Amino acid sequence: MSPRDRYAPQDLIEEIRKNISRTYVFAVAVSDYDHLPYLGGPTQDLELVRNIFAKNPSASIYQARYVSLLNPTVEVFRETILNFSLARSARGDILILYFSGHGAVLGNNSFGFCLRDTAVKPDGHGILPLSIVSFIDVVQTLSSVDVFPVFIIDTCFSGATAPQGINTVTAVMQDSLQTHLAGSYALLASSSADTLSFDSAFGGVFTRALHSILVNGFSDDTGKHLPFITLDNLEMPLQDRLTQNGHPLSRFHVGPGLPRIPIAKNSKFRPDTESFVPYMKRIIEYIWNDGNPREIQIQELLNRVGAGAYGNHSKLSRVHWELLEDGANNSTRRLTERGKLFAQGELRIPKQIIRDSVSWDWIPSPETDWVLISEL
Repeated sequence: MSPRDRYAPQDLIEEIRKNISRTYVFAVAVSDYDHLPYLGGPTQDLELVRNIFAKNPSASIYQARYVSLLNPTVEVFRETILNFSLARSARGDILILYFSGHGAVLGNNSFGFCLRDTAVKPDGHGILPLSIVSFIDVVQTLSSVDVFPVFIIDTCFSGATAPQGINTVTAVMQDSLQTHLAGSYALLASSSADTLSFDSAFGGVFTRALHSILVNGFSDDTGKHLPFITLDNLEMPLQDRLTQNGHPLSRFHVGPGLPRIPIAKNSKFRPDTESFVPYMKRIIEYIWNDGNPREIQIQELLNRVGAGAYGNHSKLSRVHWELLEDGANNSTRRLTERGKLFAQGELRIPKQIIRDSVSWDWIPSPETDWVLISEL
C-alpha cells in the first residue's frame, strides 16, 4: 500500500471534494464603530481571510461563493444571514462565517456580534442588547434551514462590551450550538480573557496564524499527501502556533456530525503525476503499424511491447492524452483520432499530466513540455 493510499484514500478525497460546492463563506470585519473603540486589526484581518478563501490561487477554493462585509451595520449583517437562509433550496449546505471585531457579552454570558452601529448604555458600562446581533439568533436561523455552520471568530472585548468578564463566553457559545445543532457544527474562537490586548494594525494574532498555516500548507510526510486542508487537519497546527506565540486558542470544536469541510487547498500537496514514458511511445508505434492502424488484443502488448505496456496502457486514454480507446470489446485497443494524429507527428501532447486537487480531473502539469512523438 502506498503512502497516498494510507493518508488520502480516493473515497475520502471525493467526499471532501463534493462538499466544496455546498460551502459558502461570509467574512465580516468591523474596525470603525460609531460608539465603540476603534480596532485597527479587523480591516487587515479581512484581507488575510480574503487571501485564504478567494484570492490566493494556491490555497483558495471558494472564489465564487465568497462574500465580505467591512464595517456593516446590524441591519446589513442580519439581512445577509437572513437572505442566505431564505435562498436555501436544499438541506445540508455549509456556511463558514468569519467575524473579526468587538464581541459583546450579555448578562447571561451569551455572545453577541458588535456591528458598526452597536450602541453603548448611557453610563458607558455595557451594550444595549437590541443593538447587537445575538449569536444564538444566528445559530437558530441557520439550524432552521438545515445549514451546517462553521464559526471562525477573532474577537476583542472592551470594558463596555464585557463588563461582567468573559472567561466562560466561548463555553456558552458551544452550549448554544450543541443545543440547536447537536454535533453538526464547528467553532473556532480566539475570544478569551486575554484577547483585549491582541488587536493591532497588522491583524489579530489568531487570524494571522490561521492565514500563515493555510497559505503555507502542510509539507510533512502525512500532510503532503492531502490535497485539502480540512478543519480536522487544522486543530493541532493552529493550537501549536498560537501557544508558541503565547496566545492559546480558547475554543476549537468540530462536531462529529459535521461533513468533512475543506478550508483551503494544500499548497504543498504532491498530486498524482503521470509522465509519457518510453513504453507508451512503443504502444502507439505498435498499434500505428507504419501507417496501417490496427486493433489489437491487449494480451499482444505483453508479448510484443512489454509488461509495462500491458499493465498501464489505460493511462493513454486519460484526458489531455486521449490516444487510445477500447475496440470492439474490452479486450482490444485501438488509436483514437487524436492518437492517429499524434502517431503521424501532427499533434502535441503534454509530457506530464497531474490530478487536480479540486476537480480530481487530469490536467497538464503547469511546467510540462508539449511534445511531438518524434521528440520523445
